[in-house]
Amino acid sequence: MAGDAIELVVHFAGTLVEVRRVSRHERYLIGTAPTVHLPLAIGTTLPLVDTGLVIRIPAGIEPVREGPRTTLQIGLVTIALTRVTDPPVYVPRPPASRRLVPFVLATLVLHVAVVTVAMLTAEVDPITIPVVRAEPPRHVAPKTLPAPRPRPKTQKPAARAKQASSQAAVAEQPAPAPTTVAEAREAARGAGFLGSASLDDLSALRGTKDLAAELADVGPIYDEEAANAKNFGGAGGSFDVSGPAFDSVKTGRYATVASGRGAGANYRLPARGKFREIGPPPIMGLTCDDGQCQTIGTLDRHTVRDYVEKRYVDMVKCYERHARNTPRVELTLHFEIGSDGKPNEVYADGAGAFGSCLVRLVERVKFPSDKPTQVRSYPVAFWRT
Repeated sequence: MAGDAIELVVHFAGTLVEVRRVSRHERYLIGTAPTVHLPLAIGTTLPLVDTGLVIRIPAGIEPVREGPRTTLQIGLVTIALTRVTDPPVYVPRPPASRRLVPFVLATLVLHVAVVTVAMLTAEVDPITIPVVRAEPPRHVAPKTLPAPRPRPKTQKPAARAKQASSQAAVAEQPAPAPTTVAEAREAARGAGFLGSASLDDLSALRGTKDLAAELADVGPIYDEEAANAKNFGGAGGSFDVSGPAFDSVKTGRYATVASGRGAGANYRLPARGKFREIGPPPIMGLTCDDGQCQTIGTLDRHTVRDYVEKRYVDMVKCYERHARNTPRVELTLHFEIGSDGKPNEVYADGAGAFGSCLVRLVERVKFPSDKPTQVRSYPVAFWRT
């Protein structure tokens, strides 16, 4: 029998106990379990009304059916279940509002009036477009062609041999030795700087300048591009220069200098002249600089450091951004290099935001492929000088 719900009425010894309306998606439980709706001593727990408005009769109970009502008598408890149908509720439609059309018409008329008044009362400035008349050039210069080059005159073999013999004779004649300072200066100017076979005797030259004083402001003499390529061998100032073999290297203002991560550590320039001592940089940094830097695999620690320090400038920016007020920061990085050359499982011990910034930099480093390596420890230190 169809219906929208079951109305359930419970009496105990003729006294009304409960009235409940059970919908299609609800259940009504009876029995001895703690969660039942109606506790009864029937030895079990079952849904009297199951989902879908299904009525389940307990075993041993004879129901009494009267049309849509089913009555159960369990001891002193009487349960009446009636299938009910909800009548449709019709909501009356509100009457249409007659104020909408006049309101729309009045609003349209008002907008048109406002626009009309604004156009009639506004001061309109005239738009002036300058017109420039371009006239073609009256005279076009003719295109001039370059004059043909004259053909070189070919000399006869006899004339060429005569000219060569005359030049050889002139070259074999020794130049007269200079007798005065002016003649020596002219001879030197014509021959070049320290270089001519005709200047056999330079005794007539007189020095008027102090060559050391004139070269006082000349900077270090070395190939800057070649020196910076390997930071003067990559020694970082750790080698011993006390022996006599290095006397010419560390003499005067031409001492060895560097611009790498150990710049200014063990090298100095004199404090006079144009190229004065400028001191070490404000921020120093060392990465994988001692035996605590350990790698296991194809790449050694020096190769790993070369690839990581390509991001050295970004590491300095991380220090300035996240550890500006910390005089010295030390941490250790750990990561693995896969067969594709990408770092995996990168993490840092300590340093907070600065360490996280270095981790993001190392994750973007591209190492050689097919060379898996485990970097067990990669120490990093930055400090202010």
